[in-house]
Amino acid sequence: MGTIRDSADKVRGYLIPQLFVLRRVPMRYYRVLPLTFMKKFQCIVVGSAPGVLTVAITNRNNTLAIESLIKFTGQSIFPVLIERTRMRLLILRIERNEYRRNAFHSIAKGSMEKLNYYQYSMLSLQVCSFMRLLSSKKAKNV
Repeated sequence: MGTIRDSADKVRGYLIPQLFVLRRVPMRYYRVLPLTFMKKFQCIVVGSAPGVLTVAITNRNNTLAIESLIKFTGQSIFPVLIERTRMRLLILRIERNEYRRNAFHSIAKGSMEKLNYYQYSMLSLQVCSFMRLLSSKKAKNV
């Protein structure tokens, strides 16, 4: 029986498994690849093992993406197929998370006024969520 690296090197053509249940990318893989790289090649890292990255792709014939990933990461790539719409959704989630992260860091570096505005907006979101919860419980009781 071969190692994971050997099996990752053997996956080619129509032997690429399809992943139907991917809904979220674990946070630890968000920053393995730059967002521009993920958008350009329509690929996302979804798992890893020693020396091997599991990468979700949308096109089984896109060998350029796999070769670029190997050069960029220096690791073997185990590709899995996912639907294009799911890929767009996952990349959008990662992009939103990066935007929030950058916004938070810029606020933290900025003035106290910006930080107070951020805290106010977060508090207002929490209040709205709480009010929706209460109104939904009242609707069930009526």
